[in-house]
Amino acid sequence: GAGQVVIGNNGLTGTITFGGTDYNTTGAQTFIADAYSMTGADPDFNTDNDNISFEDGGITLATISNLEVNTGSATAGDITIEGAIAGTSGGGTTTITLEAGSGSVSVAAISTDIGNVTIDGSGEVTLNGNITTAGGNIDINDATNLGTAVALTTGGGTVNFASTIDGAQNFDISSTGAAVTITGTIGGDVALATLDINDSSGAGTISLKDIGDTDTQGVTGTSNIGNDTTLTLDLGGTTYKTDAVTYTTKAGENIDLTGGADTTFTTSNDAITFGTGTVEMANGSNLIIDTGTSGGAIDLTGGVMGTSSENITLTAGTGTVAIGAIGTGTEVADVTITSTGNTTFSGDF
Repeated sequence: GAGQVVIGNNGLTGTITFGGTDYNTTGAQTFIADAYSMTGADPDFNTDNDNISFEDGGITLATISNLEVNTGSATAGDITIEGAIAGTSGGGTTTITLEAGSGSVSVAAISTDIGNVTIDGSGEVTLNGNITTAGGNIDINDATNLGTAVALTTGGGTVNFASTIDGAQNFDISSTGAAVTITGTIGGDVALATLDINDSSGAGTISLKDIGDTDTQGVTGTSNIGNDTTLTLDLGGTTYKTDAVTYTTKAGENIDLTGGADTTFTTSNDAITFGTGTVEMANGSNLIIDTGTSGGAIDLTGGVMGTSSENITLTAGTGTVAIGAIGTGTEVADVTITSTGNTTFSGDF
């Protein structure tokens, strides 16, 4: 409908209201105001490979205003939303789709009667605030940077990250009983400050790949992943390099190592706890835990089981080791425990 569009200015203290449905341009769209009101049915903002920016103020969506901002699914146009996005507290839910193709997406907080939230931008997604949905799913499909402390709360919706997560910030996910899946490395480039995933409640499943890498500690502060009602915790990577960390599920063989190779958990003299659930090593997923020479405690009181004669190597320095039952039949091959602290056995080998 137009080429480049600029509406508003930095001195505009009022509201820009979008009462229609389609906002299509061949050039960039820039909106500048203290507030934005979207009252039309399913407003859709589109460009052809150009940026879309909502500067300064927040966006309020009507109940019928499912928002889509799209700069081209295969092209490079950035999306920037500086203010928070909110529904209208009317009891309904509005969906939000931000599609930047190979461009980047930067978005602030999202909350109040929100349904599904989908964010795509292979140029990087930056989260600058919390996202809260009313049972809607959160899907972020590209590498993500935490620009500030971020909490994702879904009230029963799933949370899925299809790529990496980085940023020296606190990161918290609460999905009630829904699945949480992170298929990329957490803190592989820039370590997170803390990491909590359904640590207080939520009987859903959790699936994580790596935390950190061989050169980078993935989380510099405390991590709490799962709780004693979590159904399963699938650890499909091979590197988990953190500060003090607790992995928890309900009782049973529900902490699954599925990477298919040596799976190494490392801290810098801090404790590693596997709470309630039993660790189960899939074929070839040998368990290696090293908490440093000055000793962080290793707690495996839920026990460790294997599949095809996997090995267990525990190194706690001056720290203590507590371990429950290990193996049955030929599930486990070698077990090596190195510690100058007390080692407590509470099950059969």
